[in-house]
Amino acid sequence: MARNGGAGFIGAVASTPEKRAAALAAGAHAAFDPADPAWPEQLRAATGGVDIFLDSVGGALFDQGFELVETFGRAVCYGLASGQKVTVTPSSQLVFNCRTVSGLHMDPVMAEPARFRAILETLFADIAAGRLTPKIAAVFPLAHAREAQAFLESRAAIGKVVLTP
Repeated sequence: MARNGGAGFIGAVASTPEKRAAALAAGAHAAFDPADPAWPEQLRAATGGVDIFLDSVGGALFDQGFELVETFGRAVCYGLASGQKVTVTPSSQLVFNCRTVSGLHMDPVMAEPARFRAILETLFADIAAGRLTPKIAAVFPLAHAREAQAFLESRAAIGKVVLTP
């Protein structure tokens, strides 16, 4: 999706070798291990800094990634998988560096049917045209939703988990 949107260098941070390999296969230029304390320096060496940092984890990972955001850059928090809050100091982290932080949660998006429909139309058009291929990690019958949830919570999924009727 980032490539379709015109992104240049795409770096991924993923917790396992398999997830990093999947990110590279999906189009990332480089993938970094968040357990390696040097990952921010490695990413900065590869890019010089980032214009946009997308984070689904929160906590320390957000803090590390946000420090890589360049002047006039932006960070988007769209999840808190770590269970840790994201904190930003307006004066030193935002104002003095002209950086922006925003959040994204699907509930408000879905509450606006026209906006949600436009997003889905773009997404499905990219899939139909072959510009985007969803990665399915596993398919479970609805009767096995508990197992599907356990699979998600195991953090072993690389891709989407689908429930079928």
